[in-house]
Amino acid sequence: MSSNINPYEHCKIVCNPDGSITRHLWFPTIKANHVACPGDPVLSKDFTLNAKKKTRIRVYMPTTKLTSNDGDTRIPIIFFYPSTGWIQFNWDSIFTNLHCSKLALKVPAIVVDVEYRLAPENKIPAQYEDAMDAILWVREHALDPNGEQWIRDYGDISSCYQYGSGSGGNIAFFVALKATEMELQPLRIAGNIMNQPIFGGMQRTNSELMNPIDQVLPLCVLDLILELSLPEGEDRDHWYSNPMVEGPHTSAISKIGSCLVIGFCGDPLIDRQQDFAQIVRDVEVNPAAVVEVYYDGKPPRDGGRQFGWPVDTDPCFRFDVESDILGDHRVPRSGIRICIGRGEFKDGSITRHLRIPTIKANHVACPEDPVLSKDFTLNAKKKTRIRVYMPTTKLTSNDGDTRIPIIFFYHSNGWIQLNWDSIFTNLHCLKLALEVPAIVVNVEYRLAPENRIPAQYEDAMDAILWVREHALDPNGEQWIRDYGDISSCYQYGCSSGGNIAFFVALKATEMELQPLRIVGNIMHQPMFGGMQRTNSELMNPMDEVVPLCALDLAWELSLPEGEDRDHWYSNPMVEGPHTSAISKIGSCLVIGFCGDPMIDRQQDFAEMLVRHGVQIDGRFDIVGFHGIEVINPKMALFGIIKDFILRNQP
Repeated sequence: MSSNINPYEHCKIVCNPDGSITRHLWFPTIKANHVACPGDPVLSKDFTLNAKKKTRIRVYMPTTKLTSNDGDTRIPIIFFYPSTGWIQFNWDSIFTNLHCSKLALKVPAIVVDVEYRLAPENKIPAQYEDAMDAILWVREHALDPNGEQWIRDYGDISSCYQYGSGSGGNIAFFVALKATEMELQPLRIAGNIMNQPIFGGMQRTNSELMNPIDQVLPLCVLDLILELSLPEGEDRDHWYSNPMVEGPHTSAISKIGSCLVIGFCGDPLIDRQQDFAQIVRDVEVNPAAVVEVYYDGKPPRDGGRQFGWPVDTDPCFRFDVESDILGDHRVPRSGIRICIGRGEFKDGSITRHLRIPTIKANHVACPEDPVLSKDFTLNAKKKTRIRVYMPTTKLTSNDGDTRIPIIFFYHSNGWIQLNWDSIFTNLHCLKLALEVPAIVVNVEYRLAPENRIPAQYEDAMDAILWVREHALDPNGEQWIRDYGDISSCYQYGCSSGGNIAFFVALKATEMELQPLRIVGNIMHQPMFGGMQRTNSELMNPMDEVVPLCALDLAWELSLPEGEDRDHWYSNPMVEGPHTSAISKIGSCLVIGFCGDPMIDRQQDFAEMLVRHGVQIDGRFDIVGFHGIEVINPKMALFGIIKDFILRNQP
């Protein structure tokens, strides 16, 4: 099964004759922020770790500690090793930056984010050496009267922890072993946190065999990254990959500090992670050693073994992207608590406790910026805005009057929350603008229940009219006026945004928009509902991302007062005033995944479009879940969108 996947294409790498690789996967990076502004909860500074090795560290510091009056009270130091799969990803990406900022704030602690060298140019154990360099750097600066102030004055080097995700979890374990051989006092590694550590072996485990074409880490990719990272001539049973085998590391296991091992049952490596936790737990020479294991998704094999199944535990070090985005989504509404982490009040409004970091627009080009962005007020009275993204290649090219498409993007928010300018939406729009290429207009639309549907459709139409106005105005916004092709506009929405794209396409058929033309509509996992449950909903009522109780609540809060889920805004398959216009909309791309409880509704929607004579491209993948584009930005989504746009160009 895995032979159908090209692991090099999946990883976006090309091997070079000299043994190095060229990396085509790109994530936006965030610069350190060491000057406090009002509202900044965490500051950061970059330092050179080893100039010869070209390694660095970024130190994160919670501002509450800098401004507190707690005297000599010091806070723990956490060494963080990001997940790179050994071979790629930036140590200073927006994802790593967010992760470390949240970690520093929530614990609170000083977090030392370590840039370690990548394979295959630097094979293991180079990464372990870089991590140890960071530990020694902290020790040196803590003991030096002229050392880095945050470390020297605020860090507790007797309370240090290692925390690694993916390949970083592997690093944390082997550096813990190395630390047992070294004289680090007064610095002490008190604990080791391993989140989904990457381990391998020549003999396949049950969890690997059950999921050989995992969306994130198919087995052929796992095999490739270990082949590229292990010492030359070694296979996956080398102890760097498979610490369960006997090796020179075995005798030191009993000497490492307490361990926290985190795993998820959807991970093909879950069996290896459980086996790893077992061998660490079985070592009883060090009575202080504690192994805590957390699993998510469903009970692990054999009920979690003797570890138990901590259903309601939320350890401070845990950062699960899905759970963190959606809050406490497993518990239905009770009193003033509702199931996606909000508070509800008698005036019909809600208080939103979910906070996703936002990114400011960047309209001044730096050499490494592939996409620029600008913010504009859309409607001052409605308090709506848009952010326009522009690929810099277009600004610097010499292609004369060649214009590029314009894509109106409506982000997912379940109608009721999530920022239009969040880091996730920003990354999505950046990649979209860069890969198509196109001008992307990211629309801030009003949220329910304060503004019920069709307010969101009106806001989207406002954005379309804004673009038309600026394209035709000699003094209009330059990016739109000089570079955008308004005869080649597309709507693209995710989840609730997919619903918006459909209903705005219907509205556009009634309006005189020429010369602006909506050529196509892209609906990625569009959010639809209905009173009669579908098979896919009944099969997955407790979905991790969109459980049925959350879907029902979102519709209750967003539909017009007194309407149920069979209103045409929710269920366009029913007859309604929209039906007669369906045949008039442009080409449609509908994307869905079988792990989404709404997949049946999305397929019914696609079939309805076909019955009305709409030209449609339906892409339904057996592997995936609702919101997969947030969790797995490497997916082929942008290539599918680009292909759809190229095929529908006027």
